[in-house]
Amino acid sequence: MAQPRILFDTKAISPDHILTIPGSTVDLERGDLLSFESAAAVKMDLVTEDATFCGAALNQYTSGNRQPQQVMAAMVCVLEIDATSAAYAVFEALKWGAANSLVTDGSANTIAWCARKTGTATSIQAYVNVPALKKLFAVSA
Repeated sequence: MAQPRILFDTKAISPDHILTIPGSTVDLERGDLLSFESAAAVKMDLVTEDATFCGAALNQYTSGNRQPQQVMAAMVCVLEIDATSAAYAVFEALKWGAANSLVTDGSANTIAWCARKTGTATSIQAYVNVPALKKLFAVSA
């Protein structure tokens, strides 16, 4: 399952949980894990981009076409996504591992949590909550 799937109807997502940002020069697919870099959405490609992680793409974006020009990102959602082990515990912290996949996080690079195992050795359900990460968005003291 190379491409992550958002597991609920996008109409059920609260407008407060959708981020609309400019696209970049990179093509994006629905479900791609996104990083906010240079004022644009790009496909996440480094574990250290956890600080700029902004959610999962809700729409396809073709850079050459530029239609639509905006990328909608679900900041709070549940994804079915590739993983490297079937031994994840519910609520275990996960980090970016490779293109659209997650691995166990033993450090501070968390971008999601295991929501429920799907019963396969390579796929899990992951809970994403970008505001709860308190990395990308400033928090009032």
